This record gives sequence, C-alpha cells and structure tokens, in this order.
Amino acid sequence: INPLLALLANLPDAASIEITRVGLSALLPLIGWCGSSLESHAIHISSMACMLSLMNGAYPIMTKHGGKILTELMLMLDRSDKDTAYLSETNSDFPCGSDNHTAANVTVKVALYCGAVSLIVCGESAEAVIQHVKCTKTLQKPIDRCQEICDLSNKIRP
Repeated sequence: INPLLALLANLPDAASIEITRVGLSALLPLIGWCGSSLESHAIHISSMACMLSLMNGAYPIMTKHGGKILTELMLMLDRSDKDTAYLSETNSDFPCGSDNHTAANVTVKVALYCGAVSLIVCGESAEAVIQHVKCTKTLQKPIDRCQEICDLSNKIRP
C-alpha cells in the first residue's frame, strides 16, 4: 500500500480525492471502534498506521479532512484514557506491565503521533479541532492531550 500511496502523491487531485474518500470511509470507523481488548487495540493501531500512509500519499487533498481525522483521534484518546482509568481501578487483569496495559499505552502513543502528523499535513482544519478543545476548558485530560499533540507536531515538523 505505501508504494502505491507514494505514487498517488504525484498524480492529479482527482485520484487523491477518490482514494481519500474511500480510505477515510474505511479507516475512520475503525479508529472509532469501541473496545479495550488486545484485538481492539490492534485494530486501532493498524488503522492509524494506514491513516498515516493515507495522509502521506494523498497529502494534496488532506487539508480538507483534518477536522474529521483529528476529531476521531481525540475521541479515541478520550475513550482510551477513560477505559484505562476504569480498568486500572476495577480489574486485577489490567496491572501495569500486562499485555492489555501495554497495548493501551502503545495505542495512545500512536494516536498522539498520528494527531501530530495530521496537524502538519492537514493544517488549519486540524488546528481548528485543537483550538475548539482548548477553548471548552471543561476537562483537563483532553486539553493535555491537545498540548501533547501540538508539542509532538512541533518536534517532528520539517
């Protein structure tokens, strides 16, 4: 897939529009998949890896889709944070260092990276989501996640 998406970056916008439409319609529901099992984390991580490839390959048209991408990533991060907190308190099968705990942490790290890349590739449409979350000032954890995404974006920005 990655070599094909690299070729796509050199094609006219019409091809980018079509592959982006199909890619987003497949990947956004997978990123939004609810669950805290190892399988759910595998789905999240693999769909975010595909999203990174899609953003790279279809970058000319991605500026129109940053809001959708970053919104779904923020929702997934929020669900993951809440699931981790709940499972840590109520489930003895979720201790630090367990497979589930490690998978949850990796999912969060990949989501933060994917969010940072979306800020770079998608620009203002993704930035609008960050600004909206920061302006709500209701829950500190999503605001902290926005700051982490912005910090990481600044580190990896070319």
